[in-house]
Amino acid sequence: MPSISPTENPSIYPSDEPSMQPSKEPSEQPSMQPSMEPSEQPSKEPSDEPSMQPSKEPSEQPSMLPSKEPSEQPSKEPSDLPSKLPSKEPSELPSKIPSMEPSEQPSKEPSDLPSKLPSKEPSDLPSKIPSMEPTGNPTWSIKPSPSPSAKPSIISAAPSDTASLTPSAAKITNAPSAAPTCPSSCQGDATTEKFFIKKIDKKKDCGWAIRKAPAKEGRCANPEVQTNCCESCCLPCLQDAAGPGVKFDVEGEVSPRTCEWAVRKGSSTNRRCNLPEVKLNCCTTCADYIN
Repeated sequence: MPSISPTENPSIYPSDEPSMQPSKEPSEQPSMQPSMEPSEQPSKEPSDEPSMQPSKEPSEQPSMLPSKEPSEQPSKEPSDLPSKLPSKEPSELPSKIPSMEPSEQPSKEPSDLPSKLPSKEPSDLPSKIPSMEPTGNPTWSIKPSPSPSAKPSIISAAPSDTASLTPSAAKITNAPSAAPTCPSSCQGDATTEKFFIKKIDKKKDCGWAIRKAPAKEGRCANPEVQTNCCESCCLPCLQDAAGPGVKFDVEGEVSPRTCEWAVRKGSSTNRRCNLPEVKLNCCTTCADYIN
């Protein structure tokens, strides 16, 4: 039978079975057998050695010793600081803090956006997006440009020292060559006002698109510029300058009109599509009716 009162002195050895009631204070020596159930309260400090079985949920405090093997699953989010050793494969997400030094090997593909600092040497592949402004110094062209220059070449006033082997076929003049003929689908610039260009997140007008000859081709390639400035850029009609539901003023009409209004009434379509304001704003809708 068990004692009615506990003994004054503790047992020399721990008991094989746990007591039916918990002790008032923890024992200095652990029991010889593990507990049947886990304790209700977690340990105040992490253990020195990892447990034999994994926890159901991750602990709030990391273990004092690192894991011997890497985890099978990657982290859900990138680490705040880079690791001391490089990874065998690149991570799917970039680190939150940029590298202190540039990488020894260049990227396999060019970046979508230009870098903040210029490169020491030109890249082997061009960037996917053209430059917003021309370079400060011109580059030597390998091939002639597809379009004529804006100004004619300066003709020497002094004759050459040696005579020509054959006479000139035509009289040389200082006048520039005739301007190229623009596509007939372009009825003229749709506006003289500034309009928003998504690529540069600014408002510009048609004069900006052709102001700098080296940048003209790149600026005119913007859809908003081609839509509003087909004559300045000498490009075909891309789409109606007045998109679906967009109204514009028409001389002689009491209220603003849309491109849909121009072709709504069959008997009036030809007349309406040839109104100056309609021709400029509705080159696609009225393509079959513009004279």
